[in-house]
Amino acid sequence: MLASLKQEVQHRQRFQFLTEIFEHSFQPFIAYYPDGSFMMCNSAFRRLTGFMEEELRNMSASIGLGFQLHHPDRSWLALTRATQEPLRIEAELQTRDGASIPVELLVHKVVDDGGAVLYYYAFVYDQSPQKQAEESLTKLKETLAKIFRVSPGLMFVCSLAERRCIDVNDRFLAAIGFHREEMVGHQLKDLDIWVDIAELEEALQEIAESKAFQERWLRYRSKSGEVRLALFGAELVDIDGQLCMLGILTDMTEKTRVERELARLNRLNTVGEIAASIGHEIRNPMTTVSGFLQMLREREEYFQEKGYFDIMIEELNRANAIIREFLLLAKDKPVKHEPGNLSSIVATLLPLLQAAATAQDKNLKAHLGKVPDIPLDEQEIRQVILNLCGNGLEAMEPGGTLVIRTYLQDGEVVLAVQDQGCGIPQEIIDKLGRPFVTTKEKGTGVGLSVCYSIAARHNAVIDVETGATGTTFYVRFARPVPPGQLLESSTASTR
Repeated sequence: MLASLKQEVQHRQRFQFLTEIFEHSFQPFIAYYPDGSFMMCNSAFRRLTGFMEEELRNMSASIGLGFQLHHPDRSWLALTRATQEPLRIEAELQTRDGASIPVELLVHKVVDDGGAVLYYYAFVYDQSPQKQAEESLTKLKETLAKIFRVSPGLMFVCSLAERRCIDVNDRFLAAIGFHREEMVGHQLKDLDIWVDIAELEEALQEIAESKAFQERWLRYRSKSGEVRLALFGAELVDIDGQLCMLGILTDMTEKTRVERELARLNRLNTVGEIAASIGHEIRNPMTTVSGFLQMLREREEYFQEKGYFDIMIEELNRANAIIREFLLLAKDKPVKHEPGNLSSIVATLLPLLQAAATAQDKNLKAHLGKVPDIPLDEQEIRQVILNLCGNGLEAMEPGGTLVIRTYLQDGEVVLAVQDQGCGIPQEIIDKLGRPFVTTKEKGTGVGLSVCYSIAARHNAVIDVETGATGTTFYVRFARPVPPGQLLESSTASTR
């Protein structure tokens, strides 16, 4: 009898000990009977739900506490009865104030020797911090995806191992004229957008080896075939456990063109300032020397040397012509802009140009469109037309055709002069407009410089397209916006 009482006391002490442990545990804990009625819980569970223990005793653990499973067709109590093993269940726990807490239940069952269930107990794991972290991560991913989509940089993501395009942003697609399905899923080497795939592969290899990458120049082409220049940078990124590369192209085509144009204008301004300061001083003594040479060549005693006098006078005239062209480069040259029509100016020069073409056994065609008047200096524009047409005629073999066109395009009045020559060498293209640069045997290299200088004074831009079948010079004059229209546009933008 005494042994039995002693054993009972020990069981009670052990139960009390376990109860104390569960009560003071930081892990929420609840126990309930097979019918779902409340048995006990610890203080951590009461803090989590906000219920007092007296309130919990008056409700069912499966219904009153509001455990809502992620299995709407089955109750959590039924799930625990259906298995012998501890069961993990994701659920929503309703608190006293009506809030819903995402939890994970680790449910155990306690059975007697005959296998009947005595009660269940469950450890309750608050998933709120994890859910919040997951939601924050999801929002971050969505934000990064939006930044990727709308970024002004040309961006793409590719797997580092296969070099296969995973994604590309809208700015890249707009720049090259491709659709997303034409890039995503394809290997970079199979995309016809790289001028030199070796340049890209070298960059990819560098980042794969050093995991650090500096920007470098890279050429790419659009779907229309236009070759553009960009700065290429990249960074390694991990996407769902796959090592990838985020590549960014910063298009520098227009910036490079503007810088080149500014450098060209600075050189022209320098030459113009020199021409303005010393041109007259050189021409005056040359005129004097030329006059005396003409007087001396008429004397009988110099009859035998008359040919030499002719050569000297001819050379002086040639030097004078070069200086006259230099004076056209003068930065402070007075220019009077008045409304004029480009097509009308070309029309007045056609007889002269036709005569020059016929004399060289070449053809001339003109397509003069209806263009609006623009502010210009007629004498200077005549000089541009004569210089470009003269260069075009000299660039062609007999039988070639020179085409002159005027038209309106994108709000600009355009003069186009197209020849059928052999084209301009690539090494000369970037130097066009620089004084003394010429492809002609007897050319001075000043004529095109004059054209660029005049274009700059008219806020015009000269573009060149050249190839084996000929060269076309485009002079684009910005069409001024009428004051009334400008005021109307400004008013509309502020509405």
